[in-house]
Amino acid sequence: MKCYNHHDRDAFGICRICGKGLCLECMSQDNELGGIYCKSDEKCKRYAKFISKMFAYHSSKKNILMWIILGCIIAFFVGLLLIPAQPPVTP
Repeated sequence: MKCYNHHDRDAFGICRICGKGLCLECMSQDNELGGIYCKSDEKCKRYAKFISKMFAYHSSKKNILMWIILGCIIAFFVGLLLIPAQPPVTP
């Protein structure tokens, strides 16, 4: 695959936003934003930032929900252990 901007160069990466093949000069790699995107295209960079913020928001929301569910399960089992056994009823 060749670079989208430089047709004589090999592409070393693909923009995760627009899917264009990019050479080393044209690509920007940012681990914080989660991958490779076009260096010269501001739209790709803005969209990459938006996506990374959305994943961070949803993952933190899922973690909170997981802890709430885990707390409810623990409270249920602790409640079962604390309920005293009822003696059998004799007529």
